[in-house]
Amino acid sequence: MLGSWPRCCAGSVSGPSDTGLIMTHRRIIISMYFSYVAHSGGVIDVARNVLAGLKATNASGYTVREPSARVTQHKIRTLLRFLADSWLGLRYYFKPVVLLFPNYFCLPLPGARCRTVVVVHDIMFKHYPAYVSPAKRLILDVSYRIVQKRADGVIFISKDSEQDFIRTYGAPRRHTTIYNPVVFKGASPNTVRTVGPQDKPYVIANFHYYPHKNVEGLLVVFDRLHAAWPELQLVFTGNCPPQFDELIKNCKARHAIQHLGFLPKNQVLAVVRDAAAFISLSKFEGFNMSAAEAALLGKPLILSDLPVHRELFTDCARFVSLSDPNVDGSELSRFVQAYTPVRPSFADQVSPEQSAERYISFINKVADSDAS
Repeated sequence: MLGSWPRCCAGSVSGPSDTGLIMTHRRIIISMYFSYVAHSGGVIDVARNVLAGLKATNASGYTVREPSARVTQHKIRTLLRFLADSWLGLRYYFKPVVLLFPNYFCLPLPGARCRTVVVVHDIMFKHYPAYVSPAKRLILDVSYRIVQKRADGVIFISKDSEQDFIRTYGAPRRHTTIYNPVVFKGASPNTVRTVGPQDKPYVIANFHYYPHKNVEGLLVVFDRLHAAWPELQLVFTGNCPPQFDELIKNCKARHAIQHLGFLPKNQVLAVVRDAAAFISLSKFEGFNMSAAEAALLGKPLILSDLPVHRELFTDCARFVSLSDPNVDGSELSRFVQAYTPVRPSFADQVSPEQSAERYISFINKVADSDAS
């Protein structure tokens, strides 16, 4: 049974050319098995954007292992997510390859010739344990302890995420920070927007909902902003929180709020493109891909005052303290209406091509480390 997984669960895709970035002496095996249980959201977007960067730079010497589309039962997919990644360590135990795991889980085996590189996005569950089930907290904690002690290389998605991990678990043997690549697939300025307000200004809140996204706090800030700018609307995209209707009932500006649900990527980007501003009052972020996309599209940002938001977005955002109930809606309104688009300071670092180059450079160092 184990021996059949690579054939029935994996779709091997090699780099498109041997004229671009090349591994020094070890092939890269990129596991997408975590997407057995992740069909949407930031983590899978990051992994796909990394692959897009590798393709854009004509990188060679890598293979992608994909889940089987034939497995549809949720519990089986969850189990296979971990078994398939564990199987990679066994399959390549004697082979001089680098296994890249884009989402925290790996199981390095003693004495293996293969090397493991893991992407750590954040340790939100340590700060907000109530938002994560006990079983998942245990899996995450054990996985991160293994990563810290046994992984040959760790990639963090922000300096804040790196420092948070090291404070909690200690420094991995080799690590670096590489910002998430941002891919604007379908972001043509000629895209006709077919959803959202057509004749009024609006702010956009687009994210995959989790409790730490703090919709309650966002609505409080929008009430203040709407009081200062009565024409302003609020548009949500993505999945709808189960208590959304109840939350809206308590919002003074409820008549000015729309939830558009899931949209094609080109329409999401068109909604962001035409917005007056982007807003996120999340209690925790490892990077905030949606905010990065909005900033790169020239939008002003209204963000919760988090270390990672200040790390990335100081030149294009106003920060709102999560502990201050006296939000100045008039000041936020003036900021948005007077905003002149700037090129964010992080722009070059999130290009797919530069991200791919940094991934390959770090992986090469990990591959070469066995000679040191």
